[in-house]
Amino acid sequence: MLSDSFYLVFVTAIVLSRRVEAQVTFDGACPKLDVVRDFDLHRYLGLWYEIESYPAVFSSFASCTTANYSLLPDGNVRVINRSFNTSSKGFDMVDGTARLIEPLKREAKLGVVFPGNRFSRPVPADGNYWVLSTDYVNYSVVWSCETFNGKSFQFLWHLNRHRQPSQSALAFVGHRIDSFGLERKFLQTTEQRNCPESSETSSVRPVRQPSPTRSSYYGK
Repeated sequence: MLSDSFYLVFVTAIVLSRRVEAQVTFDGACPKLDVVRDFDLHRYLGLWYEIESYPAVFSSFASCTTANYSLLPDGNVRVINRSFNTSSKGFDMVDGTARLIEPLKREAKLGVVFPGNRFSRPVPADGNYWVLSTDYVNYSVVWSCETFNGKSFQFLWHLNRHRQPSQSALAFVGHRIDSFGLERKFLQTTEQRNCPESSETSSVRPVRQPSPTRSSYYGK
């Protein structure tokens, strides 16, 4: 989903950094995958539940994870990710911004940033949030990948409009993921049971972040 797991710092020890933050690495460069064409951003807005994702160390205590997308006056998208921290027993939240990389092409390639996050860096030219498949009303398969030193560092999310999709719905999304040649065996289920009823409206502990400049925001 649209979360801080997208942003990895380029430092001299980048390979070690990525192996810590991105738990799934593959030999070879990122595969060439197609994204949704004629992407309808307005239909994509709203609340999504994280159902499955590749693991990341900073989400170890996260449950009841959601992503909420809303349109900003400038045409970009506000991203609010919430999760219940099973360690602190409270809600965590990060607030970021997303934009379509090339709006005129209407491809589902977006650049997402969470300003002030320690993993943030300029968004790659082709984005870091690719919607591989969605029907807008039920599911979305989101993927991110970067190549470094002969290896690809990948993240994969299954988002859903339903907190607890049916088994047939899960199977359908699984087949969609298979159709892209992506490894499902690394997916971990996000706990969405017994979530506090007020999870979308209760007070949360925001990660306060400064407003970025356009140049630092998207590396342009």
